Parts: sequence; C-alpha cells; structure tokens
Amino acid sequence: MEGTKIARLWKHTTPSGRVYLAGAMTKITRLVIVENTDKKDDKDPDYYAYVVPNRGPRPLDDALDEI
Repeated sequence: MEGTKIARLWKHTTPSGRVYLAGAMTKITRLVIVENTDKKDDKDPDYYAYVVPNRGPRPLDDALDEI
C-alpha cells in the first residue's frame, strides 16, 4: 500500500463497552477513531477521527462515552 504511515492503532474498549482505535502519532498527539453511533442514513460517516493530546495509554475511555 502506498502512502505515509501516520500512526499504529490498537483496539480498546471503554468501561461501557464502546470500541475505539487509538495510537500515538507523535510524542504529544494521538489519533483516535470512534464509530459514529448517531448515524441516521448512508450520507453520515461511519467513523470519526480525532487528533487529541497524548496523555498516556488510555486516558480517553470516559470522554469517548460522551461523544
């Protein structure tokens, strides 16, 4: 596959059971990909990608449940 690899992603599960992918992009940023749980029709995206501060291996569990 051609292109630039920007992150290696690992599958995580929040305490409430929501699955997401996350991995460090740099020492200060992470890429987080979550499923769009509010999808209404085919024009809505299946997933959202966020670039967030890198604050450790699993700081996002509670915040992701609010998205």
